[in-house]
Amino acid sequence: GAQDLAKINSLSRTFPFAFCRNVPVQMALAVIVMVGMVVAVAGGSCQADDNALMQMNQGRRSTPPPTPAACEIKPLPCGDPNFANFPLQVINREGPKRATFNVLNLNDGSYTDVCDVPGAKLNGCGINPIDNAIYCVTADGNAQFVRVQCDFPPNYDPANGPIPGSLCFFGQTDGNFAASFDPFSGDYIYKTNGGEIDRIQYADITMYTGYASATDANNAGPSQVSPDNLVTNNPLNQLADFDIAKFAAGTLFMGMEQLFLVGCRDNKVFLQSLTNTANFAVVTMTDYGTSPSGASGASWLFRGNTTTPDVYCAYNDGVNGVIQVNVTQIFNDGTTDRIPTGFVSPSEETNSNDGLNCEKATSPFGPPRTVTTTTSTSTTTTTTTTESTTTTTTTESTRSLPTRPPPTTSTTESTTTTESTSTMETTETAPDPGSSTTTKATTTSTDKPTTTSTDEPTTSKKPYSQYGQHRRHRRFRRFLPFRRHGRHDNYDQHGYRYS
Repeated sequence: GAQDLAKINSLSRTFPFAFCRNVPVQMALAVIVMVGMVVAVAGGSCQADDNALMQMNQGRRSTPPPTPAACEIKPLPCGDPNFANFPLQVINREGPKRATFNVLNLNDGSYTDVCDVPGAKLNGCGINPIDNAIYCVTADGNAQFVRVQCDFPPNYDPANGPIPGSLCFFGQTDGNFAASFDPFSGDYIYKTNGGEIDRIQYADITMYTGYASATDANNAGPSQVSPDNLVTNNPLNQLADFDIAKFAAGTLFMGMEQLFLVGCRDNKVFLQSLTNTANFAVVTMTDYGTSPSGASGASWLFRGNTTTPDVYCAYNDGVNGVIQVNVTQIFNDGTTDRIPTGFVSPSEETNSNDGLNCEKATSPFGPPRTVTTTTSTSTTTTTTTTESTTTTTTTESTRSLPTRPPPTTSTTESTTTTESTSTMETTETAPDPGSSTTTKATTTSTDKPTTTSTDEPTTSKKPYSQYGQHRRHRRFRRFLPFRRHGRHDNYDQHGYRYS
């Protein structure tokens, strides 16, 4: 009856394993008398009796055994170079309801479905760098910590279509929509509302019992998932996803190497140190070309097991694409902390999503691409056409004459046709003693210009060369004007030459 059961519980607390120990005969007889028919009815082995008594004492029910098919670890092929550097996103879809794991096409920014988990909605997903398995939290209000089984065959090709996936349930935890793994310890780090950053240690994960359904996990009693808090910082609540990486953040925090939480929002990069939680900064992107805006719902970390990791943020709007964040090159321009960034790939519009990848793999992205901005501008162009006549003269000289200014151009309203041929050979004695100039020139020109203008003609002084041509013919010399200066001073007032 009830009194016998109470006596059994009391005795089990005092002597937990009394029924399977060698005890004095008097004590054994007393126990047999107290339990009476209970012992006879229970029967079985001593070990079974002890387990039954211990469970009754703790107030727990017997738990169903885990389902090996659902909870067997099926690691992703992160050692396969054809798979390891896939940038993945989990995207929740409807019709029918399912969580899909998708790989990014670097050329056009589209996503190809590679694994489907029917009937599920997932978030806070990441690939554990130690066991290479996917862990997430269900996004259906139950907030179960789960392991995803996507058993990819060797040499898997996304063109062959998605494979079916399944879940192993560990128990309830805090709901979250952003998470990542510490690439060194394998700890699962996630964010809850209010900017609270919590951790589930990998050592604990290896000890969890897995269940085939959320119902089985809940019926097993209190949740075995027990996170601990790392830091609470409300500005971190703006992040839709983040990475965990170890590096020295340029000139920030005295260039000390630390474990950071890194995430993007708009044109800002958030850095929260997990080594020294007092170190927090929000830096501005530079070199991108145009400032991205909105949420970055997927973050990727490559070469995460080094202190020079490659960090990428994929924006959800389908416009800003994937941006590389050079976390080790942060600098201060005198007024603002800035971080060099660059566009590396398009990415189609997504929502209800999260990013994940093999964190130790090398990056599949190339160097940042040039972002071209197109601006419409109205331009008026004026074109001027000039026609000119060029005379070529061959001169042999023992000294160089100074360059004379070109003659003034006059425009007249006239029609002129000219055909002329002239040949000349002249030897002149220069004004400077001991110096002479010999010129041999042959000029042939045929000009038939037609000029029409309404402007009045402009009179200009004839060039020296025209006077020289007249002076070379004696019959015209008497008509030349008298010149007192310059190279013609060796002629008298009648135009005759004298020595």
